[in-house]
Amino acid sequence: NLKIPIVSRNQKDVVYLSIKKGTLFSISQQVMIKILQDNYGRRPIYFMSTLPDLKMLAPNISYEGVVSKFGNFSKSEQINIKRLETNLNRVYNYSGIFNPDTFKSETVKRLYSSYGDAYLKASDYYRLHKNNPDALRYYEEGIKFFNGKEKLIPNLSDLYLVNGKSKKALSLLFGSLKKYPYDYDLNVKAGLLLCDLHQYNDGLNLLENAVYINPNFKIAIELIYKITYQMKLYDKGINLMRKIYNINQSPDVKTYLNNLKSFKKSQEFNQNASK
Repeated sequence: NLKIPIVSRNQKDVVYLSIKKGTLFSISQQVMIKILQDNYGRRPIYFMSTLPDLKMLAPNISYEGVVSKFGNFSKSEQINIKRLETNLNRVYNYSGIFNPDTFKSETVKRLYSSYGDAYLKASDYYRLHKNNPDALRYYEEGIKFFNGKEKLIPNLSDLYLVNGKSKKALSLLFGSLKKYPYDYDLNVKAGLLLCDLHQYNDGLNLLENAVYINPNFKIAIELIYKITYQMKLYDKGINLMRKIYNINQSPDVKTYLNNLKSFKKSQEFNQNASK
């Protein structure tokens, strides 16, 4: 990788941008580097957090919400949670923002996703630091800013689970499944949750649905194998793997099927030996 130095005005602080060799710079990226070279150490430098080129500056970015600050930051400083919470609870807390009767300009509408991302970022921060109640609170607020919420539902259901709200997690997932019955991730998440709640038959049926939706995705197949093996549901597992093998003749599926057959034989042998 190439390292581009960004030197502060007093020459004491240097930040290096690590760029993959052979990278072609767009005009906007060249302008960004020029801004950094001319202003670092002279004044604070902020960029819109939604700027696609911002990835090039990681990890020299501290996220504060709609904007991110450039500088020499440690890993723990890459989310400025105090500034972020101030922005979320005071700056972005506009009255009427969710009221359909309140006029909103196109500029405000475009900012919605930025506001939503800020709430989700705060949620990620608190989940990383094992503060699940605040992680849930910020995620519930953030999801309101997105029209296409379905991809966010599995994460929200996880947060309900870790906060002891399994019924709410199930209700959320099944509400989404009614609208999108052929969504692979929703079927997997709901199936796994039911199995976690010891409702194995219904849970495995949903995992089976996910396999039919996309036979080439491995996650649902692996979960079916692991769950039927761990819970010694060998007959159910063998039956499912036989069905799956009809639409996915991969070596993994064949191995899972043979393993479950072997486990069943061992179980029967042990049962007969104990009589």
